[in-house]
Amino acid sequence: MTSLPGPSAGRFRSRIEGIGVNGETTHHYILDSAATLLGVSLVIVTAVHITGKASTTIADELAFAAALVFLGSCGASHWAIIRSQDRLEEIADRLFALGLLLLFGSVLSFWF
Repeated sequence: MTSLPGPSAGRFRSRIEGIGVNGETTHHYILDSAATLLGVSLVIVTAVHITGKASTTIADELAFAAALVFLGSCGASHWAIIRSQDRLEEIADRLFALGLLLLFGSVLSFWF
């Protein structure tokens, strides 16, 4: 990666590479992604009910389950940030992966 000119170039470059200003490693938290997909899940639930297909498909139930799992992922990631515990972030990552699978299943069940 090339360095950028200016006094803040070192900080910008180190944040991209995952190394903090003082040489400490920085962590990427899943909180923003989980919150976004929580909203997407709720939009899918709403769309299934608006189209009137709620009685013929399980897409809304799967999307709602995904929303609950994403909510749990948001909570675990938030606590990981507050308490600086990697264990909680691992839980948030696993919940996020489960939510992705549920959301994918929801979309597939809506289409087929």
